[in-house]
Amino acid sequence: MSPEREPPDDSPGLLRALRNTAVSVFYQDCALRVVWAQNVPAAWAAGDIVGATDKDFLPPGVAERVIAAKHAVMAAAHSDRL
Repeated sequence: MSPEREPPDDSPGLLRALRNTAVSVFYQDCALRVVWAQNVPAAWAAGDIVGATDKDFLPPGVAERVIAAKHAVMAAAHSDRL
């Protein structure tokens, strides 16, 4: 994994805590492409999701909703809940 695809240096404790949970962590760039991901479901990990977008691995209706919410958050520059 190249440096730009690795989690931040301050994340080892977080990633260790995620190992036995159903929580996945994704880091995406402004084009909403996955830069790195940790603790992803086995079905998603089967292929390399780095470089993929939400529509590449989420069901179509869910992907559209998630992508729209992310675009709205980036446009408003405020956090929100989905």
